[in-house]
Amino acid sequence: KFNGEAIADFFKKYGIENKVKHRKLIIPGVARKLKDELEEELPDWDIIFGPLEASDIPKFLSEEWKE
Repeated sequence: KFNGEAIADFFKKYGIENKVKHRKLIIPGVARKLKDELEEELPDWDIIFGPLEASDIPKFLSEEWKE
């Protein structure tokens, strides 16, 4: 089941914090209802909601991290 607790458990089980240098989690825009739950379960992470459509991912990434 896709919920904040399951995502946090996955992060802990597989040591995600030790595998990345950042603390940003991008989840699909349709999962916005998980925002509060994810912020509670992963307080050190910046929860970012991506686009609703997968075809919009390249545009989203180029706009999200413009320098």
